[in-house]
This record gives sequence, C-alpha cells and structure tokens, in this order.
Amino acid sequence: MRFRIRIKRRLTAFYSSWEGYVKAAVKFFLAFAVLWGIQAAAGSGVFFGQPAAVVLLAAICSLLPGSGLLLLSAVCLEAGFLQHSLPGGLLGGVLLLTALLLYLCFIPGQAFTVICAGLSLGLGVPLCVPVVCGLLAGPGSMAGISLGTLAYYGSMQLLQNDSFTDGFSGEALNRIPEMLRLLCLNQEMLMDAVILSAVYLTVYLIRRLPVRFCWGWGTGAGVLVYTVFRVLEYFWLGRTASLALLGADILLGAAAGLLLQDFCFALDYKKTEYLQFEDDEYYYYVKAVPKLDFSRNERGEDPKAGARRR
Repeated sequence: MRFRIRIKRRLTAFYSSWEGYVKAAVKFFLAFAVLWGIQAAAGSGVFFGQPAAVVLLAAICSLLPGSGLLLLSAVCLEAGFLQHSLPGGLLGGVLLLTALLLYLCFIPGQAFTVICAGLSLGLGVPLCVPVVCGLLAGPGSMAGISLGTLAYYGSMQLLQNDSFTDGFSGEALNRIPEMLRLLCLNQEMLMDAVILSAVYLTVYLIRRLPVRFCWGWGTGAGVLVYTVFRVLEYFWLGRTASLALLGADILLGAAAGLLLQDFCFALDYKKTEYLQFEDDEYYYYVKAVPKLDFSRNERGEDPKAGARRR
C-alpha cells in the first residue's frame, strides 16, 4: 500500500512539473492512433496516407484543443468517403456535419470522450471508456459516448460498403436512402450504444452513492453489466465471440477503474469520523473520511501518537 502511495505522489509531482508536455504527448499519441485508424480503414489513397503525414498531423493536433482533433478527424473521414465514391462522400459529409452540429450545440466539452469512444471500438476494447467517464465525468459523457459510437459505425459502414462504387450515377444516388436506412437500423451499432450507456450509468450512479468503496463497487457493477449484456448480444445477434478479446476488454476496463480509484479516490475508511455542528437554524452532521496518504509520516506511524509522546 505504501509503495502505491509513493508512486502516486511521484507521478503527481512529475505531472505538476511537466503538465504541458504530458498533455501534448497524450494528445499526440491519441491523434496518431485515430488518424492511423482512419487511414487504415480508408486506404492509402487519401492525402494523409503516408506515415510522415500522419505524424505531422498528429504533431499539429498536440497543440490544438480536443475540438481541433475532432474537426481534423472529420475532415480526414470525409476525404476517405470522397475517395471511396462521390455519393458516399455526399452522404458522409451530411452525417459528419450533423454530428459536429450536435456536438457543438449540446456537448462542446466532450471531444475526447467522443474520440476515445470511437477509438476504443476500433481497437475492440470499449469498456474502459464508460468506466473512466463514469468515475471522473458528469452526465454529459453519456451523450459523448453515444455520439462516438454512432460516428464509428457510420464511418465504417460508409468506408467498407460497395454500394457507391458506380460513381455519381443515378443508380448510385438512388441507393442513398437505402444506405441511410441500413445505417439507422444497424443492430450492432444500436446494441453497443445501449451497452456502453448502461455501463456508464451504472458506474456513475453507484460512484455518487454515500457508501464505502463506492468507486470499487461502481467499477465491479459496470464490468458485470457489460459482461451480461455482451453475452446476451452474442446470443441475440448470433455473433461469433472472441473470448480472448472479450477477456482483454473486461480486464482493461476493471484495471482502469481500480487504477483511478487508487490515484483519485483513495480513502482510509478505518479513520472515518462523524462530526456534529449547529447554528441558530440547523444542525449539521458531517462524515469525514481522510485520504489514504503517508505524506506526514513515511514510516506509517500514527502522527498523533508522536504528538502525545512529546
């Protein structure tokens, strides 16, 4: 326990000293992963198909806020749609513009939630995103997770569909309403949006309860809900399950929740105190739970005992 606390304190000190560089590095690697995934799905014919171009764009994104990365990702996706076909680019442009307007109007601060939700779905390990958002973020994160899920499946369906390969012909244009209908009725997309939203709500609601170990209970309940829903999804949709990938997804989500609990909400419940105050109008009942930290005494001794001896 003391070893974990010392690691936490050293990482906190390192982050305080190099906060700007750490944030830039995180945004760089996140942008690189997103743009590389778009390039892999769209093909090497797009304008950012070369590795050097991906690195350059990721370096630019490291200097921009999250909304800049989201906008650049939308531009790169549109380039992939246009490379695939003109009708696909037309439909994809309308959908991307709608998604950006929804983002700007309702959840302008959830850019990284949208990006991480889509990226985690592409990697096949989406559980960590609703767990982390449920522990650290507010209710708006559920909308960001849902928007990222819809954007991911919509983009993949347009990039991998061959219905628009006829060019900008009348027959291809007539397929646009059918493609839109298939996109809206994509059962896998709808199921993933429901599952990730359910996990987020479970973790968020339990995390806010005034009970001991609420973050641990929230993480465990979220993992359980995710596992049950995934099993039901495999039976309902008849999908073939990769047990190794599902196990890695569950372990990664649980590990993310436990690490956040150690770094952001480590409390010493054994030293909980109940205090009472009053004024002219109210009585105040306070429950005080100290943080789990050994900064005042590295050897783990009770500092009150030393004060009594003195």
